[in-house]
Amino acid sequence: MSEEHPGIQVSSLLGNSINYLIVSKEFKETIEAHCPRVEVEYLPFDLHDHRGRLFSRDYFIINPIGTHDCLDEESSGIKYGPDGGVVAIRNPMLHPDKVAGAPALFRVRHKPTVYVIDEVLVAAIREKGFTNIVLSELKMASNPRPITSGS
Repeated sequence: MSEEHPGIQVSSLLGNSINYLIVSKEFKETIEAHCPRVEVEYLPFDLHDHRGRLFSRDYFIINPIGTHDCLDEESSGIKYGPDGGVVAIRNPMLHPDKVAGAPALFRVRHKPTVYVIDEVLVAAIREKGFTNIVLSELKMASNPRPITSGS
């Protein structure tokens, strides 16, 4: 989007330093179709070029509301600071009981800048050929402790 690179096309997901999901209209529509019962804000986003001129009104900030407790704390190696906040997550591992019935898109409670999407939405994203998407598989904890009330 500059004079040096006039033919550059904008990707389906716009990378940014604050981990916002800024996506094209088609990508947003795919998320909407797979998340009908998920509380998500779809905020219109005006994209401007390097000269400040409007380039596109077909982008949206996707904001899943809230977080989901989905990690097996022991297997994930979650380290807490003195104030009780999460300092580090060594190796994020999903707890099978916590993700049973989870929404198709959500934020991780222990690290809200991380988004989790289910396999059906992953397949749709791949099928549509959206660009600038980096997906990493989260593994299930092999021997998670059973969930008890209060945990």
